[in-house]
Amino acid sequence: MIDEAENKQLNTKDKLLKLLNSCLIEADSPATFYDVHSICRSLKISAPKLDLILDNIRKNGYNVEKTHFQPTGIKTDAPINVIKEVLMKLNK
Repeated sequence: MIDEAENKQLNTKDKLLKLLNSCLIEADSPATFYDVHSICRSLKISAPKLDLILDNIRKNGYNVEKTHFQPTGIKTDAPINVIKEVLMKLNK
């Protein structure tokens, strides 16, 4: 689909390619989905920047990607306790 979209004249080509590339990256991600804001609400903390969360989860040796369908969502193989630890650390 990416190849086809690149060769077409579309008014929203840039948006389409961004979405398709996000889906391609996400396709290889773990199936587990988490909403960062929901976790932060349960911890009674403010949500850190998503890119900082992703970087810190990766530093812990886990795979993580943003989701295309939820702006505050991540897909990762990190267990929930690791995600919570990262969020608490970044909130200090």
